[in-house]
Amino acid sequence: MKVSKMPGFGSFGAIVEDFEWDQPEAYDELRELSIKQLVVSIKGDGTDNFDLLAKNDKKLVTRQPSKIMLRYGRKTHEELRELMSPEEFEFYDANRRLYIGQQYPVWHRVTGKLSEDKKAMGIFGDTELLWHSNNFLSYDWSPLVMLYGKQGMVGSSTSFLQTVDWYEKQTESFKSELNELVSICDFNRFNMIVPNARDVDMTILRTTNNAALENFRKPLVIDSVAGYRGINFSYLIKGFEGMSQVDSDKIINKIKTELLDSPEYQYDSWWSNDTGDLLMFDNIVCLHMRKTSTDNLDEIRPFLQNRVGHRISGEYPGHEDWNGFILPEFREHRQKHVEIVQNHLAQLDKPQ
Repeated sequence: MKVSKMPGFGSFGAIVEDFEWDQPEAYDELRELSIKQLVVSIKGDGTDNFDLLAKNDKKLVTRQPSKIMLRYGRKTHEELRELMSPEEFEFYDANRRLYIGQQYPVWHRVTGKLSEDKKAMGIFGDTELLWHSNNFLSYDWSPLVMLYGKQGMVGSSTSFLQTVDWYEKQTESFKSELNELVSICDFNRFNMIVPNARDVDMTILRTTNNAALENFRKPLVIDSVAGYRGINFSYLIKGFEGMSQVDSDKIINKIKTELLDSPEYQYDSWWSNDTGDLLMFDNIVCLHMRKTSTDNLDEIRPFLQNRVGHRISGEYPGHEDWNGFILPEFREHRQKHVEIVQNHLAQLDKPQ
């Protein structure tokens, strides 16, 4: 495969051409490149290689069991209906509709398409999607996201922002201050990320992001799987623990101005083909957003109702015990999650 530098993305980012989708060893090389470069754009030639990608996806990503799997184990749809509260089953039922099918059990759709019965077939459907990282209000969120272009992708961009170079440019005293900050986050600010979101999007986001916790605590500074230190920032942050609102706002506004509102650490990855391109990106020290060739919502919606991406997230194989928190309290939170998942997987591996 041919690898080139991603322009305008600072120290990171790679573009891959001539990827050999049918060669299993090529996926090992791609995985290591992704860990090192944070964001990798794999350019196809318009051919749909999703079957080959799905066949080899275990070389790229370890999919962790869902919260429902961890709590209930393997159960049928009707068994879960009996076991769950109405609110929990509503989430489960909405979420299962997003998955592509039994042939690809861990991949789901990002689309505005509706089924014949007018149900959403994908998340983040037909409106703006601004800077974010997935499942931000959680200690067990995934370091890696992959997005494959399946249909109608040309005319849109998945854009990226990396925080590592910005963090490294700060003074040592300010980095020390940032290292100790604990963000106070609020799910009710989600409309700053997904304006005009559909009810189904909010139903899923509420469950995957610990929405019940009005003041979710999370460290600002974190290390990527490769050990790159940056910040895990979000519009959901409303302040910092132990700091006045005035002082919190100064830091939040500095980050927004120097990172979110500046092109210095950003790259727009415009989809070259309607089908056949792939993105692999860090979900820890990077943020991502969707852009389209128009800002007119009336034009965006029909476009996104035809656009279909296939998405998967998880851990990098060989790095399932990743723990990027630098504050001891939160390292313990993450470690408990890692142990729960490992014990669960060990039980599944036992003969029945």
